Order: sequence, then structure tokens, then C-alpha cells
Amino acid sequence: MERSREEFKIILVAVVLAFIIRMTNNMVNTTAPLLARYVYGLSGYEVGLTGTVIYLFTLFSTAFVNPKLQGQGKKKIFIISMILSSLSLVGLYFQNIYLFWAFLAVFGFFTGFLFTNLLTSISANVEGVSRERGLAAYSMALSMSLLIGPIIERFSLPKIGYENVFLEFLPVMIAGSIISLFIKAPNIVEKKDVKGAINTPGFLAAILSITAYNVPFAAFTVFMDIYTKETFHVSSSFAYYVFIFFFAASLLTRIYMQIRPFKHLRIPLTIFILITVIAFLVIGFVNNIYVYFAIIAIMGIPHGGIFPIATILISRGTPRERLNAANSYFTSYNNILFLAVPPLFGYVSTLISYNAAFIILSIVSLISLILIYVKFSKNRTVFYK
Repeated sequence: MERSREEFKIILVAVVLAFIIRMTNNMVNTTAPLLARYVYGLSGYEVGLTGTVIYLFTLFSTAFVNPKLQGQGKKKIFIISMILSSLSLVGLYFQNIYLFWAFLAVFGFFTGFLFTNLLTSISANVEGVSRERGLAAYSMALSMSLLIGPIIERFSLPKIGYENVFLEFLPVMIAGSIISLFIKAPNIVEKKDVKGAINTPGFLAAILSITAYNVPFAAFTVFMDIYTKETFHVSSSFAYYVFIFFFAASLLTRIYMQIRPFKHLRIPLTIFILITVIAFLVIGFVNNIYVYFAIIAIMGIPHGGIFPIATILISRGTPRERLNAANSYFTSYNNILFLAVPPLFGYVSTLISYNAAFIILSIVSLISLILIYVKFSKNRTVFYK
């Protein structure tokens, strides 16, 4: 009973922090491109670079600094990162192009320590079914934050403008900085070797799975509100509905996975990836905004499913002493996708068309699905545990 209460506290703290951090992180990722386009007048390629700057510095902290930290060192850097991420929102408020780029980098670097260590706090300190339910609850908190954040922005943007949105999220980050004092650091001696962490079947399966979704989602985060605004000629605040419908479907999917966890993962993973492929193939041909929003909502279903499946794959197929390294490199790989895909998507959409760029994204997802079947069709360890 005592162990159950302790595990509940660990999961609760991680889930609350995940909600706060992801809501703020998504706000920066989606508002910075709008600020770049409509306040600073930057090109499509430069708008894509807003994501590149954030995730380049996130990559540095997750790939090169975080894997070297142990025990209480992780807790200290987590608390410091919460505080400095909060302060960077103040820097983004000022309408200065140089401060804009500098504080995007600061925000990216320090948020790089947050998500990885939240995942490790659950996966290294909680056991068995509770761990998988905890990871599902973590994913559900991420989805809920991605729904509530855009709703807040949808109604506040017409009144306060892009730059003031950053200050609007400052109080919740300050609250998160206080809650971070209670995060549980991993209580294991961790192995830091890269090869041992990334050569496990759970890690490799998770990488292919997340590639199938985060390649298109990286472009979605930066460009879909701009695409909605410019294709359907709606206001900036109305364009935010693209995120509300998308993340509502994502949240419902994760709620279902929390109530009814998948024991066998390959079939639902296949369905989620196929939905992604089909949706991105057809989205560029839609000229009715209501049909468009319906497809956007359908696209939220695999977003809700693939990320939690990937985290479960890692937890099932990675030894506990390598979980921190595996989660760090998993997060780093995601950061690489998010720093590389947006400018490439922006360049292709400017050079050819948005429609061609959407089709390329769907092809990448399909290739990832094929590789999953080629590599893991006979491996039952992670998909069928």
C-alpha cells in the first residue's frame, strides 16, 4: 500500500508538470512562427527556422548534457530549467528581433531537460502495470495541454496580440517551478553508453514509430495555422481552431488508452500510421473548411496514439539502468525531426506547393511503417508483451 501511494505521488507530479510544460512549449512553438510572419515579416523559410532554433538547442541539452547527469543532479537541473524557461517568456515579450531569436534558443535549451526527465521519473521509479498506466496518463496530460492551450490563445489573441500571449502563460510556468521541487529523481545507477541504449529493440521500434508521426507533425505545428489562414482566408484567431479540433481528437484517443491500455501494440500502431498517411495525402486537395476541420480531427487520432505507444515500447524493451539514456536519445531524435522538418517543409511549399509537401510527408510515414514490419515482424518482445 505504501509503495502504491508513493508511485501515485510520482505519477501525479510528473503528470501535472507535463501538462504545464507542454502547454507552454506548444504555445511558443505555434506563436513564434506567427510573430515571425506577421510582426517581423519573415519569409516561409525563416518562419520554419523558429522551430529549428528551439529544437537545435533542445537537442544539445537532451543529447549531450542530460545523459551525463545522475540522480539528484537531474532534479537540480530540472528545477533550474523550469525557472529559466519561465524567465525566457519575459524575453520573448519584447518586440525586438534579436531578443526574439536569443530567447527562443534559451527556451529550447532549458526545456530540453524537462520532458526527458519526466519520462524517466515515471519509467524508472514505477513498476509493472502502474508504469504503463503512468506513461499513458503522462501522454494524456500532454494531449489535454495541447487542447487547452490553443483554446486560451483562440480567445486571447484578438484582445492582446501575439507578443502578449507569452506573458499570459508565465503564471502557470511559475506554478510549475514550485511543483518541480517535488519531482522524484531516478533511484538507480545508470549506464551512459550510447550503443547499449540505442541498440535495444524497444528503442529502435520507438524510433521508427515516432518517425511515422513526428515528421508530419513537426510541419503541422509550425505551418498548419498559417496554411489555414492563407488557404481559407480566415482570421488568425479562427485559424487556431485547427489545433483545437486536432488536439481534442488526440486527447480522446489517449483517454481511451488510459482506460483500456493496449496489450498488443502492432495492430493499433499500424492503424494509426495508415490514418496519418491517408490524411496527409488528401488534406491538400480539400477546399471546404468544414471538411478540412473534420480531416484535421481525424489526424489527431494517431497523434494521440503513436507517442504513448513509443514510450511504452521503450519501457518494455529497455533495461532500467539504460532508461535515462534511451529516453534522452529518443527525445533528441524527436528534436532533430522538429529542427529539420519545418524549414524543409517551408522550402518545398514555397518552391512547389503545400500539397506537394503534404504528399512527401505521407510517403515518409509509409516508409516508416514498412520498416517496422521488415525489422520487427518476428519480434514479439515489445509489441506483444
